[in-house]
Amino acid sequence: MNKKLLIVLPACANDGVLAERLLDFVYKLNSKKPVGHLLIVSNSDLHQELRTRLRVTAEMAFESVTETVAPVVDAGLRNSKFHQLNNLFRHAALTAQSNFRWPWFWLEPDCVPVAADWIARIAEAYDAQPKKYMGLLSKAEKPFMARCGVYYPVASYELDKFLQGDAPFPLATAEKVIPSASHTDLVQYLNLETPEDLAKISTKAVVVHGDKLGLFAENFISDYHETIDCTNLTAEQCSKLAEKHGLVCAVDWSQPMQPQEIAKEISDHIDKVELDRYATLSIEEMAQTKMPIHLAAQMREIEADKLAKQMPRLSRRQKRELMQKPKHSKLDCVATEGCKSSIETATP
Repeated sequence: MNKKLLIVLPACANDGVLAERLLDFVYKLNSKKPVGHLLIVSNSDLHQELRTRLRVTAEMAFESVTETVAPVVDAGLRNSKFHQLNNLFRHAALTAQSNFRWPWFWLEPDCVPVAADWIARIAEAYDAQPKKYMGLLSKAEKPFMARCGVYYPVASYELDKFLQGDAPFPLATAEKVIPSASHTDLVQYLNLETPEDLAKISTKAVVVHGDKLGLFAENFISDYHETIDCTNLTAEQCSKLAEKHGLVCAVDWSQPMQPQEIAKEISDHIDKVELDRYATLSIEEMAQTKMPIHLAAQMREIEADKLAKQMPRLSRRQKRELMQKPKHSKLDCVATEGCKSSIETATP
């Protein structure tokens, strides 16, 4: 991809799991090869453990990942959905303007890319048109651009003053955006609620907004440009989808298939980060560190090596006692240091 396009993913407590599922699917759609650049904008209510899981999954799907957390919303406005969303969008615009200076695409957690080259196609389409914004333009009496679209690098200068109220930001910013926006069919708004709805996906779309149930990911597990995985469809439904998209059905109707998750790969990645960090600690720091219990055997090997190098004068009995010292286990503890995206303002 010649043109750079920053993908911005907002995540709150109520849609953090959707965001993780989206990143999981992007990883699979990219044939497990990192593609593109991602900015994760977390709301202050998103738990740290889920933030870590999002980052680790994102690092497997994208070439570079940057994280930032939006400022806490005033207490009196925390129950306002649109104020929360505006706050995330405003912070994303400021971060993109300060650290990237690239066009950026707002990708919500219930979106789903439906083509492996979705980033490249959006970037190329934006570069080919002359305006500041590109998205799905409504035909309402008061037109606006739908949320998931492309925004020019320094949009914050123009839009920031409109993002501090309760009005949804597409409406609040419409007077500035619409005169400077181009329409695109690459983004489609479609509520995917049943497998039959998949047949309504436009052949022009590369991103669909409205897949809260993960239907597309469940039914298109295989390489999208070659096959369709119709695990949850009937043979007739699968045949229709394959014909519509010019693809081949890859399902083995005699053997039920299950979506292949990347949980093990994520877990292995976290373990490596944790062990790498542990290996840099001193003996005293090791004793104070809470580590996952399943890493105990590997940690003891590291500890033994450190004892041999750092404390050669200890007797074998003393070494044995230190090595057998019980650990404080914490099963849900994950590493938060040492990852390439852990610095908030880092640029790819």
